[in-house]
Amino acid sequence: MEQQITELLETLNNYFQNVGSQPSVWEFIVTIICPIVSTLALVIGGGFAVYKYRAAQNYDINLKILNEVYMPLYSYLVKQETFRYVACAENSWDDLPILELKSTKTKFTWNANGQSFQTDTSTICGCDRDALISICENTNLGLASSELASLLNSYKVLCHIVKDNPTTKAHAKAQILLLKVEKALYEEIIRGYNHYHKKLKLHKSKNSLYKSNGKQITINLDVSEDEINAILDNQRCKDAE
Repeated sequence: MEQQITELLETLNNYFQNVGSQPSVWEFIVTIICPIVSTLALVIGGGFAVYKYRAAQNYDINLKILNEVYMPLYSYLVKQETFRYVACAENSWDDLPILELKSTKTKFTWNANGQSFQTDTSTICGCDRDALISICENTNLGLASSELASLLNSYKVLCHIVKDNPTTKAHAKAQILLLKVEKALYEEIIRGYNHYHKKLKLHKSKNSLYKSNGKQITINLDVSEDEINAILDNQRCKDAE
């Protein structure tokens, strides 16, 4: 492309040098206008090709960032917010930005010494801190923002500290920091997801069920008490049959 621009400048220079020779209209068109138009067409065409190539590269990179960084984390938040809305709305985002969803079942058995029991705790829908840490470890941090990379690494360290020594100052300090990091992590996941969704022009596809205010994910749906009672009454009728 540089060579084509140079040729264009040389053509213009030759024209101005010979402008006093009064060439015919046909000579002017053949020797001056045609090379200029051809060169401009090549320059513009080359520039457009470079633009299209860079746009395709940017699209691929943005899609890779969305799929390998923000989508798995965002999906985790959608699962936990669905559960929060249905089963534990009393646990607000301010108090528990990251939920630990676990179910404990007790199994009673009889042996020679009498009755004994055994408890079994399982994670609901893969939503607990260990599951989130697993997602963090599989996140392509090379594509993540410095903010997200810092938060994910801090989150792993703080979760490790709060598991042990609950009476130490380090544990108390880690608990305080963990809440702050979880809030910042939650917001950064939403920010990044929305940012790359918009870059890929996917933001025009509206979701009538979920919405994000830039800080947290909420369920954009109202379930009335009458609807809930109708389901319960129907279930009671089935149980009575």
